[in-house]
Amino acid sequence: MNRAVIKKMVRIYDNLIDIARNNLGKTVEMDWGSWTPTKICLDTMMARRKKLYHGNVKVTYFTNHNI
Repeated sequence: MNRAVIKKMVRIYDNLIDIARNNLGKTVEMDWGSWTPTKICLDTMMARRKKLYHGNVKVTYFTNHNI
């Protein structure tokens, strides 16, 4: 994954983390439907964002959609 893609994904995580922090335990209407952020969800997103930002996540790209 190149740095530009990583920066875009980190921005997505930042936005979701902000939404989760401001709405813990409340239902939020998102593009994909209703979402109720929890403390565990927030902690998970923060950990994944940190790993992604520091390049610790290995991503495999598949060209065959049947995999």
